[in-house]
Amino acid sequence: MTNTNCLEGVKCPVCCNEDEFLIQISVIATVADEGVTDSEDPHWDDKSYTRCADCGEEGELVHFRGPGVDVTRALLHALRTVVLDYGHLLDEKMRPVDAAMLRRILGEAITTS
Repeated sequence: MTNTNCLEGVKCPVCCNEDEFLIQISVIATVADEGVTDSEDPHWDDKSYTRCADCGEEGELVHFRGPGVDVTRALLHALRTVVLDYGHLLDEKMRPVDAAMLRRILGEAITTS
């Protein structure tokens, strides 16, 4: 599906999701002691924090505007998932020096991206 309304031009650079994103917005709301009773005028822009609802990729909204998959970001996302979610397999199946190198390279890539 190609978005033509609020999410026009927005696509996850990792998994190509176009359907749903978590976007930090600002809004004018009526707030009473009981809670929020009315809100209007939601606003977000290209600097708004955004997270893909499917794969969890996150960043500023501007990073979700592009032609399609960003191979570098997709690879970093996959490597981050391997290290964070399956790190125990690295320790069990890889030589310690290789597992340490992978963690170091991934750490440097994340801080420079």
